[in-house]
Amino acid sequence: MKRSTKLLAYGLLVGFLLLLVLKTLSVYTDYLWFGEMGQTAVWGKVWSARLAIGSLLAVIFFGWIYPNVRLARRSSAEGITFVGRRLLPEAERTSIEQHADRALLLFAAVGSLLVLVVSSSYWLQWIWFRHAQSFGERDPVFGKDLGFYLFRLPLIEQLWRTAFYFVAIALVATVLVYLYEECIRIAGGLVQSTPKARYHCLGLLALALLLKTYGYRLAMYKTLTAYTGTVPGGASYIHLHYTIPAYWVMIAACVVGAGVCLWGARTGNLRLPGYAVAGLILLSLLGTMAFPSIMRKVRVVPQELVLEQPYIARHIAATSKAFGLDGQRVKLYRDFQVKTANEALTREHIDRNWDIISNIRVWDDLPLEVTYTMQQALRRYYEFANVDVDRYVVDGQLRQVVLSGRQLKLEESKQEGLVWSWVARHLQYTHGYGLCVSPISEVTDQGLPIYWLKDFPPVGNKALAVDARYAGIYFPENVTRELLPYGEAPRAPAARPGPGGPGGPEAAPAVPGDESRPTSDVRTGVREQTPRRQAQSVGNDYVIVGTDTDEIDYPTGDTEGDVHPTRYDGRGGVRIGGLFRRLAFTARFMDLPILLSSLRPDSRIIFNRLVPDRLLELTRGTLVSDPDPYLVIEGGRLHWIADMYTWAARYPYSASIPPASINYVRNSVKAVVDCYDGTTKLYVWDEQDPVLKCYREAFPTLFTRREEMPAGLLKHVRYPMGLFAMQASLYGRYHQQDPRTFFSSEDWWAPPREVYEDRSDRIVAPYYVMLRLPGERKLEMVLMQPFAVRGRENRNMAAWMCARCDPEHYGELLVYAFPKARLPDGPMMIEARISQDPDISERITLWGQQQSVVKRGHLLVLPIEDSLLYVEPLYVESQRNPVPELRLVSVAYGQDRLEWANTLDGALEKLFGKGEPGETTPQPAETPGALVIPSSSIVGELIQSALQAMDEAQRALDTGDLGTYQRRNRDAKQYIEQAQTSLQQ
Repeated sequence: MKRSTKLLAYGLLVGFLLLLVLKTLSVYTDYLWFGEMGQTAVWGKVWSARLAIGSLLAVIFFGWIYPNVRLARRSSAEGITFVGRRLLPEAERTSIEQHADRALLLFAAVGSLLVLVVSSSYWLQWIWFRHAQSFGERDPVFGKDLGFYLFRLPLIEQLWRTAFYFVAIALVATVLVYLYEECIRIAGGLVQSTPKARYHCLGLLALALLLKTYGYRLAMYKTLTAYTGTVPGGASYIHLHYTIPAYWVMIAACVVGAGVCLWGARTGNLRLPGYAVAGLILLSLLGTMAFPSIMRKVRVVPQELVLEQPYIARHIAATSKAFGLDGQRVKLYRDFQVKTANEALTREHIDRNWDIISNIRVWDDLPLEVTYTMQQALRRYYEFANVDVDRYVVDGQLRQVVLSGRQLKLEESKQEGLVWSWVARHLQYTHGYGLCVSPISEVTDQGLPIYWLKDFPPVGNKALAVDARYAGIYFPENVTRELLPYGEAPRAPAARPGPGGPGGPEAAPAVPGDESRPTSDVRTGVREQTPRRQAQSVGNDYVIVGTDTDEIDYPTGDTEGDVHPTRYDGRGGVRIGGLFRRLAFTARFMDLPILLSSLRPDSRIIFNRLVPDRLLELTRGTLVSDPDPYLVIEGGRLHWIADMYTWAARYPYSASIPPASINYVRNSVKAVVDCYDGTTKLYVWDEQDPVLKCYREAFPTLFTRREEMPAGLLKHVRYPMGLFAMQASLYGRYHQQDPRTFFSSEDWWAPPREVYEDRSDRIVAPYYVMLRLPGERKLEMVLMQPFAVRGRENRNMAAWMCARCDPEHYGELLVYAFPKARLPDGPMMIEARISQDPDISERITLWGQQQSVVKRGHLLVLPIEDSLLYVEPLYVESQRNPVPELRLVSVAYGQDRLEWANTLDGALEKLFGKGEPGETTPQPAETPGALVIPSSSIVGELIQSALQAMDEAQRALDTGDLGTYQRRNRDAKQYIEQAQTSLQQ
């Protein structure tokens, strides 16, 4: 062997060993992390399954492939005369012969190693198979329990595919060996072989064809999740009457083809097997693709509804059950009467429902995030990356609030001189700190949020008290918002999936010839999505605590150096330990300072910090975590609550949601993660879910009973927006239970449209509101979605749907359908009335002339007793100081009633008159003594702007910013001149 070849071989060997060592060290750090979580059993179960199935198939592969190539190697063509030249000259054969046997052994060994690596990824299918559960229901075509398709079929398919590949590889390898041994020779169009080579190769080909027969049998099962335009999921008329019979014909043809191969081996006629394989390929194209396509156009399309009606009914029933939308889970109230006359809703109704009014949301996510960041981030390394909606008892009243955690944002920017050292990023700036809480319906006189909790350490209302020792957020949520095309929303579940739900992500093929694409017209948002100026993210770096370096807890002064130091006192993280562990973590993070820094053995390294990634890692991808966990205050500590989903892709006859082809989903687990020490609990929320039963049986230590959740956390549980958005979009179509109505789609509902910010025609996403549902006396939190008729999303509402969030009624889905003869106005009709209002238009024009940007908020549709109230906020954001301020709230009712004011109370007073709401009146503004200008006066608006400019000028003068002082004084003068002009007119 040449020297260069040896060096290359040694280099490849060293590289392989290095990768193996790095992988082993990474697996070891995973083991340590699972030990920290108290879930070593989960790690052990996964790796035992990996090694079991991987080793088994690797041994089978070696025991299969090596005897086949050795058998071919022992062949000899001596004494047989061939036509044509030899494959290799004698000199080259002599050189190859020195290494041929070892090369075959190496080929089998390396192949076995690759099989071990690849087949170890089948561990989840192995788990499903071993812990399969029954659904107690059989499919209508093959009569098998639904659990067979979700739990057993995936592994069967993988094993069949593996066996077929083993035979194919053996066939190719033996043919190549026989060609080398000159037992097979090809000269022109003539193929010659020895009897042994002929029997061996054609025997393997016959075996491959016999295995293919079972492949066609498995393909029959896939028709239960196939797609056609008429039946969006499940076997249709074309599948049952043409596709499946074609598969039976192919099974018989493959058996005949295997017989022809064996006959050709016996007679020595090598043309017959070639003709047989070519015929099978042609028959497959004609029989399983062209024939069903032709019959669909000729036989089915002319009378599609008559033939497909029973299969449409199966599809509707299965989809409703798979997504929790059947009659047991959804209550539909038809002909829900809504009064539209102006006198139907009076001030008396408003006062009687003041607990609802005082919880109407006027602060949207995006403007509040920006305002929090501008007012409360206080340092460049903090951000408020998300705003959550929840309810708390404050001052004896149930109030809906918005809250957001102050999280780290260690983004580097060389242009701004922001380059973080290793010590700063990993040892000092280890966590975010504290949070802000505001009532969702109140603003100051300046249009800014009122803070019930803010600053360092968190101060505010005692009902929301947070212990300053545990206000650090060492485990942030993962917030990475996409810059979406306008009106689009990510599909659910929008979480990073793991290996997949039972049945795997592979979707069954559509019927050949069907030009339609498999879609359920489902547009869902995991959270309320809006186009953003830029994507925001929270880093997932590891941090090391318990070192000799003080951590930065929170700033205490005006300069970067004025900080409150702290030392971590929680249980989170893995001990750094000695040299071997430090080497392992260095290999995992590819960060040499871990090995070289002077860390203490009892220092702890915290990684897998982002909550969704942490949960995904803990469950090894068996469950999917909602990407938007929400923050909860309980017992003076901060917790994340994250919804986790079980899902599948093989539920028979159910519609598939792209892109992951999900056709079964349950919110079966609520995960709770302590923000300070990372303690994680997975609470079982759906005891009846067969998929969760499978995982609970496989990983008994991983889950905790629902009854063990602390009461303080239980009252903050809410229905997940991602799941509800998916269900609402599906229900809009699948409430049409009659196959004929479903086929014609005459009553298909869809989310209506609204104007948001400066954009029109945006899909109305679900929103959390505090309501008293029809027939109920108690105020409760619900997740609500309005509906319009599909294709007429800009017109009247057709219905509204809600999910109840409070523990005693959690998960109940209610739908209120309006009489078709009396449909109330839809959101876009109200948006048009707001846009056409001359006073509102005048103010928008005025604000635009003041170098400000006007942005409209979400339009809320609120049922109040037997009427609907529409509320929309409007924000103004200065181009110089981009802090959104709530400047106007529009309130509409009926078909022609619309009023607006600076506050919600003011708008309601103009619309219904002055009332006495009683004890639930919102608290006064945060800035007492501020001058209030009548909102209906243009002059008042200009004077208010002038006063604000003068205040900002004075603040700039106090800080020595003379440029801003002069500029704001000029602005104030311009506002006063415009006011004088308006008075003269």
